[in-house]
Amino acid sequence: FDIYSESRERLLKSIEGWLAEQREAANTAALESGVPEDVHAAALVGGFAYDRASGFYYNGGSGLYFDGKTSLYWPAAGGDTYYYYDSASGQFVPAAAGEVPTPATGGGGGAGSSAGGAEGGEGAELDEGAPMVEDGSDDNDDDDQG
Repeated sequence: FDIYSESRERLLKSIEGWLAEQREAANTAALESGVPEDVHAAALVGGFAYDRASGFYYNGGSGLYFDGKTSLYWPAAGGDTYYYYDSASGQFVPAAAGEVPTPATGGGGGAGSSAGGAEGGEGAELDEGAPMVEDGSDDNDDDDQG
């Protein structure tokens, strides 16, 4: 009998339960905010986690934000350029000026999910050939903070 192992197992189960609750709450919030279910699912597969406070997705591995309503991406480092993913070319393409999302509303002119949606994360390039940084993992457990 190892009390440490038993306590550790209980603690791990508790943490796993809490993480599942947080994921479910974020999933519900994303869908209730108007993000289409297929876009939400693609964002999660792409390593993005939904942030309920801002209404946007974030991928810690690539450093990109994603707006599920307009399908626009932008780097966390800032800058005034927003991008949509063109799946035909496999590239991020600068969006028109009127398509800028705003926090909490996620609004904007709307590039629309037909531009590629959240599946554009892997191996794509941003800003004329600057490669995206990927963490190689689809596990976004440590991104579920909000």
